[in-house]
Amino acid sequence: MLIICNNLSTHNQDINEAVQNKDSQKIKDIISQAVESGFNALELDATNSTNEAEALHFLLDQVDNPELTLVIKIKNPATYDQVIPSMKRSGILNPVDITLDQADTVFPMLKRLEDDWKVLFTQDYGEDTVSNEIEGSKKVIAKAEQEGILPERIYVEPLTQPIKTNNNTYIKMKRILDAFSNVYPSMNYYINLLLAADGLKDEVILVNDFISMSIQIGVEAFSLDLDHKEHIETINAAIALLNQNGGISAYLKK
Repeated sequence: MLIICNNLSTHNQDINEAVQNKDSQKIKDIISQAVESGFNALELDATNSTNEAEALHFLLDQVDNPELTLVIKIKNPATYDQVIPSMKRSGILNPVDITLDQADTVFPMLKRLEDDWKVLFTQDYGEDTVSNEIEGSKKVIAKAEQEGILPERIYVEPLTQPIKTNNNTYIKMKRILDAFSNVYPSMNYYINLLLAADGLKDEVILVNDFISMSIQIGVEAFSLDLDHKEHIETINAAIALLNQNGGISAYLKK
């Protein structure tokens, strides 16, 4: 299970200032807090920076824990060749709003990397229907497969709207996940909990139940921030009940 800290984003003003001022300690402090809180992965996001590649290089230089999985968000197609080949560890690429034309550049590059590199698709296709979301994602996945990037190296986000949007948000997400699972049984699934909880206030129990139900149907990665780290305990309890990570015996020992 990947538990991803998404605080290291230049969309956050304090992180943006730390990157601009080359304040290494600010970034390292957040990484330390993330590890202490139980996160095992970091999302690095500089998609709003004037120099995305330079900002990502700075963030990458501050991560000295080899056990942390890195999720690299990239918006500018030129950033891939400027950043990824120089990385000393494998990670997960998250192309932002990737087009089929951009996929022609990104996927051949990903194919040249080590097989433990993965890719995360979080694109919203703008249609509030299950079929349109599935068909939109399938086109990008098909492009990836053409380059030898098999489904086991792919994460997809089946959640397309916040929980409070309507009564069927979870049901719609499950239908999307089930549809992909039937076609791609080895695919991986990810949920951004900030999207899930958008607009909610102090609904911790609701979000925790959503997390548990999501894990039960196959979600294997969640992103959240340090302000909502209470959900990490729910994630750990749910995977213990499913006999993962050592099961109940390992959970109780902790």
